[in-house]
Amino acid sequence: MAIITISRGSFSGGTQLADHIAQKLSCTHISREMLVNIAQEKGVSLKKLSRALEEKPTLLESMTDRVHYLTYIQQALARAVQKEENVVYDGLAGHLLFKGVPNLLRVKVIADMEYRIEAVMERMGYTKREEAFNFIRNVDAKREKWTRALYQCDWKDPFLYDLTINLEQMSIAGASEIVCHTANLEEFKRTPEMQKKIDDFTLCTDARAAIASDFRIQDSGIDVEAHDGKILLTGTVENLEQGAMVKELIGNIPGVEAVNSQMQTRTAPLDPFKRKRA
Repeated sequence: MAIITISRGSFSGGTQLADHIAQKLSCTHISREMLVNIAQEKGVSLKKLSRALEEKPTLLESMTDRVHYLTYIQQALARAVQKEENVVYDGLAGHLLFKGVPNLLRVKVIADMEYRIEAVMERMGYTKREEAFNFIRNVDAKREKWTRALYQCDWKDPFLYDLTINLEQMSIAGASEIVCHTANLEEFKRTPEMQKKIDDFTLCTDARAAIASDFRIQDSGIDVEAHDGKILLTGTVENLEQGAMVKELIGNIPGVEAVNSQMQTRTAPLDPFKRKRA
């Protein structure tokens, strides 16, 4: 069975579709509760976590902080899918946050503006259609800027998805039938090889989250790879002390068997011959 991600514009029916799929397949639906759990575990504002998934960083907001919040979310998603074979997640960036996971069914849900305006008026209490339209346009613009800022891609690009579902003439039940049928195809069944890649993905997110949680470390230049319990660290750190801290931190994560550090220090950014191995 596939790990299903549902991407959608605001009020396009994606959450309702995800609920229907989860019931039909008797699988886990990862919802907003996940953000609440992360906020409690990491001591992070729920509002900031939500904004990390929805809005481009402001000029006064650190891009590093935003990446850290997304790292925590990615770790939670990885843990959710590592042992649960059947999972559905609805949200703007699911297919991007799960990048590297093999049996991923990437679904995009679209609906005409009339459908979306009626949904906004019903659920948000707007009484004027123009107000509902402006609300949708504003949210869509924020999401487009968010995706470009963090992933350098257009979230509307059809090549980012395996299926596009148009709810203009199709019911939620009908759309659910299509997604569930596709999810059961041989291509999306989890094999032992796929499970190994998911385990590596999860361990990698554990490592990234551990680094992000230690505010003594300037981690914007650190890259992490995981393979069969072995971690490869590349990129740059501020100094040898931070390099040693990162290596020790990663070595203490359950499941890590070895840490290979090929990080360089920033002792002389303009003179590569003076760089040292961390």
